[in-house]
Amino acid sequence: MGAGTMSMESMQAMMTTMMPAPGDVVSTKAVESADRKMMHDMALPYTGNADVDFRTTMITHHQGAIDMTKVALALTNDETTKTLAAEIITDQEREISQKREWLSKNAPKAASLCGRTVASRCVIPGAALPLGIRPLLTTVRG
Repeated sequence: MGAGTMSMESMQAMMTTMMPAPGDVVSTKAVESADRKMMHDMALPYTGNADVDFRTTMITHHQGAIDMTKVALALTNDETTKTLAAEIITDQEREISQKREWLSKNAPKAASLCGRTVASRCVIPGAALPLGIRPLLTTVRG
């Protein structure tokens, strides 16, 4: 197995520790769902190009932060949390955009894959929350 890859057994063991427990509250389940999606999307073979791998991995990482922040934003009543969450979303979307721009200029093949497949390690900024989160948030919001 090459550098940057995990065995299926290792991946399953890691994912099991991130699964929500039966008594977890809605917010915990929603954050864990976003975290699992991010970890899944990041656990792919690398290209061997440090610049491309850094940017594509960080795009996925930042999108994961956005997804987790949307959970907090949807469930909080605290104004400072709302302000912080809004700032995080703005900052992370800007950074994703900068990384995509660099990829489109310097690695067009990698950039053309971004957002088309899970295997690209790239996701679309502002995309819908990961599957599993939306029903949980709907339950909380009523």
